Amino acid sequence: MAVYSGPKGDLVWKEEDCFDCSGCVGICPFDALELRQGLIIADMERCTLCTLCDRVCPTAAIDIVRASKNGR
Repeated sequence: MAVYSGPKGDLVWKEEDCFDCSGCVGICPFDALELRQGLIIADMERCTLCTLCDRVCPTAAIDIVRASKNGR
C-alpha cells in the first residue's frame, strides 16, 4: 500500500488490488497519476482529490481520504 499525502487529503493506492489497467491514469483530468513499472505514482501537487480515479477503478484499489477541517 502507498499513501500519497497532500494538503487536501490522501490518495491511498492498494498495490495488491491493482491489476495495472491504467484506467485511473487515463481519466485524471489533472495528469496527477502515472503508471511507472507497475506502480501508480501520484503527484499530489496536481491532484485535487476529485475522486474520478477512485470511481473508475474496477477493483477499488484507490481510496480518497479528504482532510477534515480540524486536521487529518
